[in-house]
Amino acid sequence: DIERLVCGINQLNAVSLREKQDVELLQKYTNKEISWVLDPTLLLDRKEWEKLSVCVPIEGPYLFCYLLGNDSTQRRIILKTARMMHMKIVSIPFADGKYNFVDLKFGDIKIGDAGPLEFLSLIKNAHIVITDSFHATVFSSIFDRDFYVLERAEEPTMNTRILSLLEILEVSERFVKTNELADKIINGIQTAPSSGRKLSQMRSLSMAYLKKGLSQEIACI
Repeated sequence: DIERLVCGINQLNAVSLREKQDVELLQKYTNKEISWVLDPTLLLDRKEWEKLSVCVPIEGPYLFCYLLGNDSTQRRIILKTARMMHMKIVSIPFADGKYNFVDLKFGDIKIGDAGPLEFLSLIKNAHIVITDSFHATVFSSIFDRDFYVLERAEEPTMNTRILSLLEILEVSERFVKTNELADKIINGIQTAPSSGRKLSQMRSLSMAYLKKGLSQEIACI
């Protein structure tokens, strides 16, 4: 319960969270200063991640679709949009590790055996990325892809994490409703999907926090 949680927090030397909303929520219950920091994946820059990427050869431009949710409407609209743009869909089926009927016929090229390093390549070389995943959003930004994030209706808490990330990246408009997706992709979003000034600032603050923590042997959650 909240009392046990706060009791444990108050025994720590320092506390950090990666969701801004959770920082604001938890701060109400303790005098302990809670820091908003980046997800660890964002502490490395593009060059570092490119060293790890393992190439997945795919001919021609493609739309990489990485969906953890099972919304059939989203997939139908993505398929229609890809056909309008004469672009193939590359997907990782059953990305959440569960059998998902809507993934059976979705995607022109299905990469069922992609690991983390192939995942990096599929994002890095995509023309467009469509996802509902936090980490796919992270790497789409790191590799400066044109990306669009869809809502996870069945897991709304995941939306909070992603919205907090998009705020850091200063591209909140890339969180789009399903019925807006085709128009957004075809007509484009005017703001560039770059990591932005705020990300650079947050990376510096997060690294400073970690260095301070390591020097003081703090415990973080």
